[in-house]
Amino acid sequence: MTMIKRLYANKPVSYVLLLSQICLGVPLLLCYVLLPSVARQQAGVSNFGVQWPTSVLYSLGIAACAWFLWVAAIQIAGRFRPLAIGLAALSIVLLAVLLSTYPYKLSPSLNYLHKVMDFVLISVQLVLGLYLALRIHRARLSALLLTLQIIGTVLMYLTTLGLHDLFLSQQITEVSFGSLLVSATSYLPSP
Repeated sequence: MTMIKRLYANKPVSYVLLLSQICLGVPLLLCYVLLPSVARQQAGVSNFGVQWPTSVLYSLGIAACAWFLWVAAIQIAGRFRPLAIGLAALSIVLLAVLLSTYPYKLSPSLNYLHKVMDFVLISVQLVLGLYLALRIHRARLSALLLTLQIIGTVLMYLTTLGLHDLFLSQQITEVSFGSLLVSATSYLPSP
């Protein structure tokens, strides 16, 4: 048994996923408090990663979230393979977004790469959200959270046309997806 499995063997996967969302949400909230101009400029949260007062918090939050997503994937790999694959993919894509954040303002090509990584991230989240709401836990709460996630995702896609506030749509999508992730997985049977 690996060290990761031993550390979290008695914890439900929803607990590990809650840790992932706390690790993402708290640093981003602190980034917002330290640098509210990002939201006022209607810019994306990636701007926290390229500003000196918030880059460390942003980086630690995303890296810790990716770590706990990976831990959750390992924890359920033998029992819920499709979900484990989705969580592992989400972890990897989240790290790719993080790594593409730092240089994205250096050139149009790097900016494009970062936007592609963002698109892949929200697409993986959308597929995972659909899987959670339609296969893991079919309930009104899951349907509501999925609907909010879809609305936020559509709004994020529309920002490429300049039609909406990216920061707000990211918050709608992330909060609804994170809530769906924790809520739906809380109904998985314990190991």
